[in-house]
Amino acid sequence: MPTTYTGSGVPERLRGATVSVEWFDVFGAKPQLGRTFQPEEDKPNANNVIVLSDAAWKRLFGHDAGVLARTVELNEKPYKVIGVMGPEFRWPAIADLWVPLGLPDAQYNPQNRFNEGFAAFARLKPGVKVAVANTFTQVLSDRVKNSAGRLGEYAKQSAWGMFLVPMTDFVAGDTKTPTLVLRAQWASF
Repeated sequence: MPTTYTGSGVPERLRGATVSVEWFDVFGAKPQLGRTFQPEEDKPNANNVIVLSDAAWKRLFGHDAGVLARTVELNEKPYKVIGVMGPEFRWPAIADLWVPLGLPDAQYNPQNRFNEGFAAFARLKPGVKVAVANTFTQVLSDRVKNSAGRLGEYAKQSAWGMFLVPMTDFVAGDTKTPTLVLRAQWASF
């Protein structure tokens, strides 16, 4: 989500990520200042709060702890700064800030079920293997498609489905193996 910040006099382009209220909890991330989102803030027209990345906090506000509760203008709308993440949390890596998703209830209309464009991140329970969870997710996908009537046919033809990818594979992709080999070479010095 490209965002224009106009608080420093000269407009600056920031990279924002719209996320659910549970986003930081899934990653086990805690803010270094303030807090993250509350459920009531993840609603339409109630989501004018932001959490800053450490890099944006440093660059825009000089690590001023007084940034909490400050109102900043993003895309010509006021947003209240409620938290600052630590430098170790950078997901997605390009994010300068995070805002609550705040989807309207109509977004969940069953008639729109197979047109989503969202990625979901989850944490498996300890001891659950990715292959087992992926099998369950595929069975669930098939059940959803088979119970959706005419829309289910559309979903089948368009190859709609849910699947799991371990975070390391998602982030590293095709570079995972070369990266691991490279790490092994560095470790040998």
